[in-house]
Amino acid sequence: MFRIFHLSLLASALLTLPAKAASADIEAVFAADTVEQRSASLQAIEQASDSPEAQMALATWQAFSTLERFGQTLHGHGFRTPTSVLMPLMRLPVPSNEGTPEIMTYAKWRATLTDLVTGLDEAKSMLEAIDDDADFGIEVDLRRLRLDLDEDGILTEQESLAAILQALGQPNRRRSTDNSDERTPPPVFRFDRADAYWLQGYSNFLTANARMWLAHDFQQTFDASFGMFFPRSDAATDKTPPADPSFSVIMDTISFVHTINWPVIEPETRGAVRDDLIEMIRLSRLNWEAILAETDNDREWLPGPQQPGRHPLTTIEVTEETVAAWHEALDLAEDLLTGKRLLSHMRYPDKGFNFERFFKEPTRFDLVLTLTGPAAEPYLGTGDLVDQKQWREITRTFGRAGIAPYAIWFN
Repeated sequence: MFRIFHLSLLASALLTLPAKAASADIEAVFAADTVEQRSASLQAIEQASDSPEAQMALATWQAFSTLERFGQTLHGHGFRTPTSVLMPLMRLPVPSNEGTPEIMTYAKWRATLTDLVTGLDEAKSMLEAIDDDADFGIEVDLRRLRLDLDEDGILTEQESLAAILQALGQPNRRRSTDNSDERTPPPVFRFDRADAYWLQGYSNFLTANARMWLAHDFQQTFDASFGMFFPRSDAATDKTPPADPSFSVIMDTISFVHTINWPVIEPETRGAVRDDLIEMIRLSRLNWEAILAETDNDREWLPGPQQPGRHPLTTIEVTEETVAAWHEALDLAEDLLTGKRLLSHMRYPDKGFNFERFFKEPTRFDLVLTLTGPAAEPYLGTGDLVDQKQWREITRTFGRAGIAPYAIWFN
């Protein structure tokens, strides 16, 4: 009997080893110093456990590794991060390339966007596979979670998610992870099932942006303006650099806006943009449903009103009023995307723009003429109109800064 007892203890211990190993490897993935260390930990997770924690870790790194490869392509081609927000995909702050960057071509840029969509679609599938009632928590220090943006195999402080988020929020400041203010809590969070919905939703937001480009032939825009992003590109090699680089950026920005007159080459892809956005809205609702069901308050990435206190990263405190207003904004966005309501157009007071038809019945996309009226006419109709006054009523709850800081965080 004594021997059987010991054998059962040994068997139990052996059975728990994979889970423990996976837990240790998960922590190592989010705090690795080199790509080699991270890869070894990811391989161990794949082999050791199929727990919700392991599923979340692997799906998260599918998303982050996709962004990492995207950043490496930008770095390899000498990308310069713009200080103005032209499009979300161009806001990733990558290190400067001190060598000889490769020349970026239109075909290469389209291929880069296609790879981004493919990788994030895979991450979405992996996140979708996690059970809705899965109970897990993964502690992540954003100073230790790093992307190898310059592809040197070393994960530095300047490549940490904390530094990247700081640079996104303050693009003109040098990236730093120095936490000299002792009153500022360290950026350590516990990611749970709600955050899986959040990451899945954000992946849809990014694929929607990339698909909007891929649905069209935007070579004229690339040729006219992408020299401001990639100094070594087909768009820049035949231009003489001006004495004042800022003047060149201004001219390229004007060219960028002026040339957004794109023929549709992939109609189904433009329809998929709408699908991504509707899915993002669905996931945001699931995210908040999970958040509001939480009874703890343990280093929340996105807290609910029942988890009080200013967020250590955004300094925002979530209230019942802001959550209610956010859901109103989601409802309004869904109504517009599904054609239930129309967006009023300043040129046509009795008609509204039908976004469902814009995505499902695509024609040439001319940004300026859509705003001024002529290119909007194929999508105009009568119905329940949404105007600026209604939008202000919904968003005034978010205060002076408006809904933008919440949208960037809440997704």
